[in-house]
Amino acid sequence: MLCNLHYFGRYVCSTLILCLPLLAAAQNESDLVIVWDANRANQLKVSGHIIEYTNVAVSIKLPSGGVRQIESDRIVTLVTAWRTEYQEAEDLFHEKQYDRAEKGFRQAYAVETRDWIKERIQARILWCLRAQGEWSAAARFYAEVLRKTNPLTPYLDVIPIVWHTLILTPAMQGQAVVLLDSSDLNDRLIGASWLLASPLRARAVSVLTQLELNRNKRIAILATAQLWRTKLPVALKADLEKWQNVINRLPLAYQAGPYYVLGQLQQQQGESALAVLTWMRVIILYPHGHQLNAEALLAAIKALRQLEKPTQAITLCRELQNGYQSTIAATQTSRLIKQLQQLQLDLKAASEK
Repeated sequence: MLCNLHYFGRYVCSTLILCLPLLAAAQNESDLVIVWDANRANQLKVSGHIIEYTNVAVSIKLPSGGVRQIESDRIVTLVTAWRTEYQEAEDLFHEKQYDRAEKGFRQAYAVETRDWIKERIQARILWCLRAQGEWSAAARFYAEVLRKTNPLTPYLDVIPIVWHTLILTPAMQGQAVVLLDSSDLNDRLIGASWLLASPLRARAVSVLTQLELNRNKRIAILATAQLWRTKLPVALKADLEKWQNVINRLPLAYQAGPYYVLGQLQQQQGESALAVLTWMRVIILYPHGHQLNAEALLAAIKALRQLEKPTQAITLCRELQNGYQSTIAATQTSRLIKQLQQLQLDLKAASEK
């Protein structure tokens, strides 16, 4: 069953291959913006010097001296000459050494002079905080640094919304309550997501219900998907298609969390094999959602155990154990491996009768 994931692997590989010819652009002094054309059928290259990058548009100064603005939702990637400090931190980031990467990005930030890259580095620092489970620090960093630097930041996919049960300290619960009353919609979404599994669940639901009606489609859809977490016990098989259609309305960068919840519904409705594929989709296409990916791996392992596929489940256990050591989900691997090994023996004995 897991071999069906080759589709997602090809997607990732094709993206990497597409970027290879662009690396040469990073060797000269100009920046390169790769964008979709108006019909989103072909990709175009625009070179110059990036002046500003927001969630509305990229402003790039052309060789002719003019300034061109390109809608942010058409951006495929940005290529530039990265400083050594940034490249080293980026390498650590992709190796999932998030504590070292965070320190590296902070050093890179201190020496970088281009504002749009400094904002990108801020987003990377926020990713690292999330990956380390530093939810409280991540929420503060978003409010006090990333949003303050650029209220129109294009890096809203990194805000610390949670999609699984979060163990809250009293201080974190208090922080979440404050976020619920924020004038910033993202703050309110963050706070509500933290509180859904807490004694303040009713207040979180009330805030999310209000956000569902917001004119900001991203906020409204994410609020809807957060509320799915409360509706799982009563959701129906017909909701599978409805929820998928809602996810399809989100930009790809925001789909990981909703897909995680959809996987829970799929398993609940007897579609465990499909649920495993959905959770693996999250892990493969969103590799730096470290905490969520650990929970997705754990869910997939338990589903495979239910499907009596212990060998595949043990493989995922090893991945969870080795690649996500610092997560809460990883603490269950030793016990699960023992259970799965016993299941292997039981299935073998049954087949020999």
